[in-house]
Amino acid sequence: METIPHQVPVQVPQTPENTTPADEAPLGKTTPPPQAIAPGWRPAALPVSPGFLAPPAARATADAPGAGGMAAGGVTAEGVAVHAGDTLWDIAARYLGEGASDVDIALEWPRWFEANRAVIGPNPDVLLPGQILQAPLSGQK
Repeated sequence: METIPHQVPVQVPQTPENTTPADEAPLGKTTPPPQAIAPGWRPAALPVSPGFLAPPAARATADAPGAGGMAAGGVTAEGVAVHAGDTLWDIAARYLGEGASDVDIALEWPRWFEANRAVIGPNPDVLLPGQILQAPLSGQK
């Protein structure tokens, strides 16, 4: 037994012949050019900087060397500020620089956790925007 799918009739609204679409002028008549939109107001600048909640792409320029006293890897004299979406892996990778391999980063991020356990808490996967982490000492293991 063959089953035929049900077909639902679709009704297309008919346009009266005496009307024309809005973007077409009747023959022989011209429409005035559209005028520039002037709302009479301008949006105000943000009252505050998004800071730690800025997306990573926006932070990349702020963390660049020479921007706001940042050194390589976003490390300042005060430490590394955690931004929204950061992980210890990301922070260790920025600290080590572009030449760091995955193995180098995998060995480094636990050192960051141990050096900042009092700030981070018991779970290395939970970093809060605004936390200031200190780079591990070079001899620390």
